[in-house]
Amino acid sequence: AQCGPSSLHQGAMNNRNDWPAADQVFIAKDDGQVGMGMASFTIVETGISPTSVLILFKNYSAYQMTGLIGSAIHKVKTDLGCIAPRTIQFVAGFGIIRLTHKGFALYNGVDDKLISIDIGPEIFGTDPLTPTADFIEKLNNSAIHLGWATQTQDPPMYIDALPVEDTSLTRVFIFDLVAKSWTICDFPFGLGCLQTLYLS
Repeated sequence: AQCGPSSLHQGAMNNRNDWPAADQVFIAKDDGQVGMGMASFTIVETGISPTSVLILFKNYSAYQMTGLIGSAIHKVKTDLGCIAPRTIQFVAGFGIIRLTHKGFALYNGVDDKLISIDIGPEIFGTDPLTPTADFIEKLNNSAIHLGWATQTQDPPMYIDALPVEDTSLTRVFIFDLVAKSWTICDFPFGLGCLQTLYLS
């Protein structure tokens, strides 16, 4: 089957070598963007069974797919996509958070908005020629795709490690979803990945 940067292909059940041509769809083919990742989003309404939809992210756009592959795909009204696939996290009760070209964004099933406007310098850096401001080095754009995120449930927080000088994940962004506030940590060593462990 023909694949590409806009192809979404579903394999057959119980056979990893079977990829039926009928189970392939192209998401905004030839728009100059590539698929960056996806996340399952569960919509819950009182008295109605939960509905799961798949949110598909490209560089500067997002799409919502409901039902079987290719049955109903709608473009989300946003100019924000995703630039680091492993930063995509669905946080129950809040929505999907990920890193975009404009900063961190939260999609709640209806609205997609930036949540990192007040920490712009920690993402994009500060002007080293401005004498009144402390210089903050920006993230390494050439390695930003290596970023890695996870979350905590109690309290609900989004945690993302990103590279600054090289490919090491040294700057960690922590967003408290209840207080709507950020904490940023610069580590003297690089992290390999982040993972939430659920202990009972």
